[in-house]
Amino acid sequence: MIMKKMPYILITALLSLVFTSCSMLEMRLVRERAGENWGELEKVIDRYEREGDKEKIEAVYFLLENMPYQSYILSDDLVEAKREWYSMLRKRTSAEYSSISDSLARLYDVNSGLKRIWDIQVLDSAFICDNIDWAFKVWRMQPWGKNVDFNMFCEYILPYSIADEVPENWRKEYYDKYNSLLDAFRDSDHYDVEDPIEALRFLLEKLPLINEPILYSQSFVSFPHIGPKYVQYMTGTCREFSDYLIYVCRALGIPCALNESINMRRSNNSHHWASFWGKNREEYIISDFPPVLVPNRQDYTLGSSKCKVYRKTYSLNKDIYDRGRRNRSRLLPKFRFPTYEDVTAIYTNQYIAELNIPLDSMSCEIKWNEPIYLCSPSRNKWIPEDFTFRTLSDLNFVNLQTGEVICLCVEKDGKMEPICNPFYVDVYSHQLHFLSPLETSKSVVLKSKYMVAIDEQIYRNRMVGGVFEVSDNSDFSYSDTLGVISQAPDRKYTSVCVNADIADDYRYVRYKGPDGGFCNIAEVTYYDTQGNHIQPIAIIGTPNHKSTHDYVNVYDGSTLTSFDYPEPYGGWSGIEIMKGTRIGKIVYTPRNRDNFINEGDLYELLFFDVGWKSLGKQVSQSDTLVYADVPDNALLLLRNHSRGVQERVFTYEDDCQLWR
Repeated sequence: MIMKKMPYILITALLSLVFTSCSMLEMRLVRERAGENWGELEKVIDRYEREGDKEKIEAVYFLLENMPYQSYILSDDLVEAKREWYSMLRKRTSAEYSSISDSLARLYDVNSGLKRIWDIQVLDSAFICDNIDWAFKVWRMQPWGKNVDFNMFCEYILPYSIADEVPENWRKEYYDKYNSLLDAFRDSDHYDVEDPIEALRFLLEKLPLINEPILYSQSFVSFPHIGPKYVQYMTGTCREFSDYLIYVCRALGIPCALNESINMRRSNNSHHWASFWGKNREEYIISDFPPVLVPNRQDYTLGSSKCKVYRKTYSLNKDIYDRGRRNRSRLLPKFRFPTYEDVTAIYTNQYIAELNIPLDSMSCEIKWNEPIYLCSPSRNKWIPEDFTFRTLSDLNFVNLQTGEVICLCVEKDGKMEPICNPFYVDVYSHQLHFLSPLETSKSVVLKSKYMVAIDEQIYRNRMVGGVFEVSDNSDFSYSDTLGVISQAPDRKYTSVCVNADIADDYRYVRYKGPDGGFCNIAEVTYYDTQGNHIQPIAIIGTPNHKSTHDYVNVYDGSTLTSFDYPEPYGGWSGIEIMKGTRIGKIVYTPRNRDNFINEGDLYELLFFDVGWKSLGKQVSQSDTLVYADVPDNALLLLRNHSRGVQERVFTYEDDCQLWR
């Protein structure tokens, strides 16, 4: 009987000493939340107490006191769907992704039997001890470990999971697979082997598949973090790639963390990237793949539009947790147990430390204990990024990037319901500007329903300097210039001024991309002086050897296929025409994602006035839409009811769409 009680006696003795990371109150919560699994946790404490390693005992308490806030989502179909999807991305071509995604969606009902499981109620002592032992092994044995302090070790090496993935024993497998890649680094006299960043730089040159990522941002289901097994395929999104690096680095004793911006670059998508620290605590990040390691604040994330940036932690953020004490049960789950740190100020030059919004700006009365959410726009929805409760006179938020459109909402029936009109904080004056529709109005000309993505703008810019040429020879050894593209196109169909002095007896005409342009173009149509479409006798050009982006796509009648020459210069695509045909007009389309205005599609323009309101539907007759009587100072949204899902809010200023 005495022996059975001994672990509890030891626990009581330890608690009386009040270790730095643990309190009696916190351990009482651990016991309550663990329930029947408390015995397994007792075994962990008992083992490391007997060993007498103070740092390991503190690490145990760090893990246990924060374990009540760790959980994961699971169903049998979710596990199988994850296995099929991520392995398939590595093995198949991009042309097959959509059809396989549809097949998997029919095969697996991932929402059936879905349940949330709390780590503290299921993790056994063997799992926890194995994780602790391996974490300490790499921390203490690697030459750079001496420059990783204990607090950083606990937060960014010790945790057994990154976020909401199913917990797995991954450390030994990763260590055995990747540690030998650093043998030459550790044995070298040319590197600073005591610097974790130097170790990471060396490692990045050796990791398998790290320079061959398969990026595919769409999936048939919104997966949680997929865990250590499937991230090794290096397929999926920036989140999967960042997770992979974090597993590898933590398994080798390199401290690292995951950052997230919920709505990045006004793209309706989140973005994840990884942070790492050198021996002097200087921070580096990897935000794209193939990976480039750069010092923090020297990456595009600094200037990219966003509202908030959070860093995932294992420990509970007690400051944010205390902020929710007024009505924690009403908070959304993501804010109820905040295991994250607000790092917005680190990743932007344009932020405001404190924002106070007067209560009289709201459209309804705000209850004292009702959570109010700061939301960013995504299509026609509002995505919560932070929360607060009212004071006597205002609503207060901290640390957000200026210049971004945001809205305040309350949660009703699982949806965000706006309680004011959208607004933004001016970048320079830090004054609030509400986008409340005025009684005055204007006409607008719309060319797209979605902003130009970064890669799409690159495609457009690559056309500047491109030329249309005619020749008597199919190799264009001698040619005349028919027209030149002088600026990046901003609509689906753009006409080029044709040199009227060119004779009419040429047999060949082509588009030649400028140096650095990779001959990126989607479609070209030639018309004679009578306005008739000139039909090609034959299609010629410089082959790509990739059927999905070959030169023949330029004349296939589809604006969704395109040419991408493998070299930055020298690429061209042309046609043979009947001799004597005189070209009167050239119309071309840049590489695109089908967010231009499509002739024949049904569109609807909406404006926001404490909710979306319609300005009417119309079928497009060309590649532009014209709407009259659009309220000034309104936030707008254009929806295509015929096809596509990408759409983005905008304002209309100086006769153009300004994406917000």
